[in-house]
Amino acid sequence: MIVHRAARPYLGFHRLCAFFGVLQLALLGVTTAALLFTGMRLEWQQLVSLRTAAVALMWIAWGLHVRTPARHPREWVIAETFLVVALLVTFSNIGSPLQYAVIAFREPLADAWLARADALLGVDVPMLVSWTAARPGLVSVLRAVYGSLLPQFVLPPLVLGCWYRDRQALWEYAWNFQMCLCAALVGLALFPAACAFTYYGFDPLLDQTRFTTQFEALRTGVMSVVPLSDMEGMITFPSFHVAGGLLITWSFRRYPVWAVALGLVNAVLIASTVLLGAHYVVDVLAALGVFGSSVWLWRRVAAWIEPAPARVTAELREGRVAAA
Repeated sequence: MIVHRAARPYLGFHRLCAFFGVLQLALLGVTTAALLFTGMRLEWQQLVSLRTAAVALMWIAWGLHVRTPARHPREWVIAETFLVVALLVTFSNIGSPLQYAVIAFREPLADAWLARADALLGVDVPMLVSWTAARPGLVSVLRAVYGSLLPQFVLPPLVLGCWYRDRQALWEYAWNFQMCLCAALVGLALFPAACAFTYYGFDPLLDQTRFTTQFEALRTGVMSVVPLSDMEGMITFPSFHVAGGLLITWSFRRYPVWAVALGLVNAVLIASTVLLGAHYVVDVLAALGVFGSSVWLWRRVAAWIEPAPARVTAELREGRVAAA
């Protein structure tokens, strides 16, 4: 009788995961330095929350699956699913405060450049928002779809990891998420912006009160504490909303029903970023470039999640991993 004992790479011990670990340590270092340089601080008591507890549970669940992995090869990806969720939420929790420190640097805003780029493209965002505002039904749909991104981020681990057991798609999603977020943070540092609605002086069709209040407080030095329980996305260029919609849809490309459904939803989501006045059109185009670059890079690192061929051969001979 062959006992299928999981090789360590099938439980998350591979080069890609090691790379993510190094990346997160580097991001933690940058975030810490930026907070210290700007005088921003964290309210540590806010770290004790349901979200923090949920992340801890993900790490614990992964550790338990590593300690006692399932016998059937199809079940091994569950351990990696817990690991991917833990990695992504940890990465987001490290990167989110960095946004506040970047804005607190009070670098010159890039809105004039972004608006000029839109003008060269022949796009007038205030006119598009005015057109949308005249159609209340469309506004309601766009708002609902725009707000669907956060729930969508849960779909790949649940569906690709737990249902389809597609570890290749699962780790590709993890790669694209972190690469796009890194690029968005770099874009924020190089091109901080107050958003189209502030620059043009129109009322957006989304409630941007929290963004406006916090952005202004950071720029004027009034805010010195990162509101961990009330954080807002500060990234304008490139749009992480657009990148997020793209990377989620792309993750399901091998599953036609999911791909079509998510493709339709996220096509509307991408349009909503401009039609509701949250972004410049050039923010959308930059996100397309960022996502395309991430996909291109994935093709060069995808093999990192697999064990070395020699190791697989040896373990197959020992009856430790399934030939399938």
